[in-house]
Amino acid sequence: MNKIDIWDRDHRFWTRVKNVLNFRKPKAWVLLATLLLCIVVIFMIAANPADKLSEYVSNDDSTLNEAIRQAVLSEIEKTYNDPEHEFVAEAHTVLKAMASGNQVTAYAVVLEQRYSFNDQGVGHYSGSHMPVALTFQKSGHQTYRLLEYWIPEEGTSYGKSINRKFPEDLVDKAINVQQYIDEHEKACNEQVLDYYESSYNPLHVLTGSQDHVVEFLHLASDIGFDKLPRMYPDDTCYNVTPQYVFDQTGCRIFKYSQSCESFLQADGRIYSIGIGFGGLGLTDIQLCDFDRNGQADLLYTFSAGSGLHISQINHFNLTTKEETRPVYLPAGDQEVDVSANMMNELYLVKLADDHFVVYTAERVANPAFENQHFAQISLLRKDRQVEVSSDNEAIIIMALD
Repeated sequence: MNKIDIWDRDHRFWTRVKNVLNFRKPKAWVLLATLLLCIVVIFMIAANPADKLSEYVSNDDSTLNEAIRQAVLSEIEKTYNDPEHEFVAEAHTVLKAMASGNQVTAYAVVLEQRYSFNDQGVGHYSGSHMPVALTFQKSGHQTYRLLEYWIPEEGTSYGKSINRKFPEDLVDKAINVQQYIDEHEKACNEQVLDYYESSYNPLHVLTGSQDHVVEFLHLASDIGFDKLPRMYPDDTCYNVTPQYVFDQTGCRIFKYSQSCESFLQADGRIYSIGIGFGGLGLTDIQLCDFDRNGQADLLYTFSAGSGLHISQINHFNLTTKEETRPVYLPAGDQEVDVSANMMNELYLVKLADDHFVVYTAERVANPAFENQHFAQISLLRKDRQVEVSSDNEAIIIMALD
């Protein structure tokens, strides 16, 4: 290295040293202004962070969930012009809710059910189960005003419209709504039963008449049916068939006034059903289809026993002509058994062809009946007891949660 190079290197070094030594701190007002500017920017972001990016709203937010509920019910009343339905229930699961500014969009799966009421109790009228996106304008912490109620397009565009509307991580959940159906149906059923119990208290009536009794007795004699009761001299046979049973099956049911023995006449044959000894015998009859073959069968209740009163539920399959008792499923460590309710009768309320709720009931006097015999009885509903449904074509009785 020559002398010129050494001199150039030393000159640059000492120049940098002088620059460091001559550095001047910024004035205090400059530092203060910079600090204030940072504070203002931080405050603006904290005060309204959703202006720049979306934030999550809790799926369990009670105010949001109530706003969704009211929006669904309002949409049903606005969209469907069917005065035949008397009650509407809804259940939903929020998949995700996101806020941007003063707007909140909730992505959810919604079940809405419309019901009517008939001789068999609750009648499911119609409904739908689908993903929806609801956008609200939020005022303060308690008020949500609906801006948009989005539902998927119908037909072949159904999946595509969900893909366009829903966040990518929610699409599969939104399309696979069946994973929520059990939970949602249970919630809707509870709503309609609460309404039914608070708004209706109908007596369940088993009415006896002499219609077609002579033909029934002649058939019994002709085919040699030897199970008709002969214990009571004044035992009288009555036709106790509910009209809906005959209209849909062509079957008739007969019950004796003193012995309480009951018989089914179906397809030119006679079958003994239930047990009549000591109790009220047959008390309630409903149409069902637990095997889902499109053929209506019979679900019915009866009681027996003079010293030990037992109430039971039985099923009669009109295709196989077999009478069976549903399977009782354990509830925790104890078996569910409605027969354990001494001195209570049973009362069936139908929710669907394969789903019934069973109430305890008590027999009450009915001024409409001139003779208060066992072929004419009135039952007053008391408490929800169990539910009857099907599982792989087996009929099961389960405890209510």
